[in-house]
Amino acid sequence: YLDISIEEDVNLIAAIVTRIYVAYIDNKLLAAAIFIDEGVTSEYFTSFYAKESHPYHLGIALMDRWFYDSYKK
Repeated sequence: YLDISIEEDVNLIAAIVTRIYVAYIDNKLLAAAIFIDEGVTSEYFTSFYAKESHPYHLGIALMDRWFYDSYKK
């Protein structure tokens, strides 16, 4: 099963929020992406994809989850 979780870190001095999304399949970490929020904009900073993740298109899943969470804010 696919599980996407999020970790959020807030730098109060710089007013920057870092959101780290990680995707697991059957409890194995296969992909991750980091987004940095500054005010009303976000920047896609870095990503990681294991070779085993390719059949699952986890990059799209991570971006979709980020977009959904951003829309809710």
